[in-house]
Amino acid sequence: MSERLFGQLLAIEPDEIDRIELLERILTGNILSMAKGLDWHIDREVRVRITRLGPLRWLQFKGQLLAGFDVEFATNVFLPDWIGLGKGVSIGFGVVTRKREGGRQRNDNQSTTPQDDEY
Repeated sequence: MSERLFGQLLAIEPDEIDRIELLERILTGNILSMAKGLDWHIDREVRVRITRLGPLRWLQFKGQLLAGFDVEFATNVFLPDWIGLGKGVSIGFGVVTRKREGGRQRNDNQSTTPQDDEY
């Protein structure tokens, strides 16, 4: 996440809904940017819903403090496990994995079809 966007996130009053909406917009942009880089045309509106936002953690990397947190989200596009989204993917941030239920990875063919607009 860029310093400008992170500053916006911190500047928002403690209204959790506003923070989540901002993060959903950022995540949507990250998905679109990843798709563009892969020359993948998404033929519908990308929708994202954050379902859980973990606590903020401060991590030190090369002498700089970086903010990090875990996010669980649902989207109406298929994202393969281990794809990286957003700023910092080269240092291990933004890694996407499917949520595991009961210690096992879900196996319900979550890829979407053109008529599947739910997320």
